[in-house]
Formats: sequence, C-alpha cells, structure tokens
Amino acid sequence: METLILNSNSKKDVRLLVDIAKKLGMDLKVADEQKKKVSPKQVKTMKDFWGALSDETAKKLHQHVAQSRNEWELIFISRMQ
Repeated sequence: METLILNSNSKKDVRLLVDIAKKLGMDLKVADEQKKKVSPKQVKTMKDFWGALSDETAKKLHQHVAQSRNEWELIFISRMQ
C-alpha cells in the first residue's frame, strides 16, 4: 500500500483528488481533519527551550554537532571525487 499526503486547505482540491482516484479505481482514504491539526500551544520555538541546557553542555553539544557536520561533509566530498 502506498501513501500520498496532500497538504491543502481547499476542500475543492480534496474532492478533485477523490474523484480522480475513483475514476482510476484507486482506494483512497481521506484523513480526519481534526486529527492532523496542531494547536498553537503544541508548537514549540527555540525560545521555549532557552536555559534548558547549561552553558557548558550547550557548548559541548554545539562542538559535537559542528564536528559531525564536518565528518559528513568529508564523506560526501570524497564520494563526489
């Protein structure tokens, strides 16, 4: 079974897709709109995490991420050559 995700606020778009699927003999299920909505209170921003790590831990994490990125770049570049 394959999954197709269509992100549209237009009911017209969804109806068109359902009609096309029926004509092609495809089994199409439309997800419940209520289940996929995220309330603004659930969305976190960087501001919400400020102070969650100590300065020392944040610095170590940043260094680790930078090192990992450099390693990935070296692997990617070596495969391109």
